Amino acid sequence: MFKIQSSVNGLSVFTDKFKDLIVSVRFSYPNIEPYVTLSNLLTYIITDRSEKYPTKQDMSLKMDELFGLSLNAKTSSLGYAHTLEIRIKTLNERYTDFPHLKASTEFLFSSIKYPLFNEITFNEAKINLESTLKRIQDKPSYLGLLKACEGIGKDTPLQTFSQGNLDVLKEVQLEDLVNFHNKIVNEIKPDILIMGDIDSKSRRNIYSILDFKGELINQKTCYKFEAKHYFRSTIQKNVDQSTLTQLYTTNVEYSDSNYFALRVLIIMLGQLPNSLLFQEVREKRSLCYSISAGSFNFDGIMTIQTGIEYSKKELVETLIEEQIIKLKKGQFSLKLMQIAKKMFVNGLESLEDDQNAYLGFLFQRSITGNDINLKESINRIKKVNKDDIIRVANQIVLVSELMIRGKN
Repeated sequence: MFKIQSSVNGLSVFTDKFKDLIVSVRFSYPNIEPYVTLSNLLTYIITDRSEKYPTKQDMSLKMDELFGLSLNAKTSSLGYAHTLEIRIKTLNERYTDFPHLKASTEFLFSSIKYPLFNEITFNEAKINLESTLKRIQDKPSYLGLLKACEGIGKDTPLQTFSQGNLDVLKEVQLEDLVNFHNKIVNEIKPDILIMGDIDSKSRRNIYSILDFKGELINQKTCYKFEAKHYFRSTIQKNVDQSTLTQLYTTNVEYSDSNYFALRVLIIMLGQLPNSLLFQEVREKRSLCYSISAGSFNFDGIMTIQTGIEYSKKELVETLIEEQIIKLKKGQFSLKLMQIAKKMFVNGLESLEDDQNAYLGFLFQRSITGNDINLKESINRIKKVNKDDIIRVANQIVLVSELMIRGKN
């Protein structure tokens, strides 16, 4: 069903499962400011207008002409690397009245290479990004993670928020954005990913059109975060509920053999209705509405977040610590572990039903030099055992805690 082919030009996934074709272009560079804020500004400008199609209507009409082609851009942080992705999705030529793959690819290249830079498009992009960042600041869960990372992550990728920085944004000028754009499109050779039902000749034609002259940069990505100090802080916000955010170093890197065991552990701890945290903190004691565990996979960080009453803070902290101790001592049921493994496997298997998610998985595995075989990843999850969970649990250390204290 899926045939993956990797070459110096890019990564291709041949499949007849979908009617759509996706072409994704991804530029990777250091995960530092002002690069991150500038790249987020570019997502607005690149998808808005170009020199060839200088109005929003021109862009819209051209995409309609190309059988409802969609053009999207987004950024993401992968440890030490930050990535700007621009992609198109369009109907496969076998379902259209005339060939349009060449025109669609040329439209993508034109949008990336020649976006329309002027004071109008620049100011619109700044307003949009500023609004996005301010909305994020107003969400306690996001703010908690941001402040916890800032407190512990100075001079590391953790201190850089993947969506940009308001203070940096205020200082950015149009010239800065133009210079950054020129730098990435002329100096960096992007990763090109193609997914759809096309032949080898069509794939080569796409690569020839997307001819960026830059050099392939071997940008370091994943790492194991090492805390230099413990961070603990409380901030006051005019919100109804208090939010507790904790960060733990896992001492497990994305490419480690222990990675899959860590992910299973996190599911057991706080991603299931019968997870340890949900059962002990919410169900048995009604101390919160929700509590969950997550991870920053490329940074070697585990997160725990919950909304609580401030007066219950110490009790909740104690209960969280007790659940982690249970994992360290192996005091958990094998049934819980099997349910977590099944959930993880089901999530990976479902990637084959989502083109964008599947390409994202393949890109993450390939950029870190890992095997990009989905079946092998699933096999490794199935082999995770109790000893593996105990081993990774004993490597977890609390390093950062941020309390957003609500008005109640």
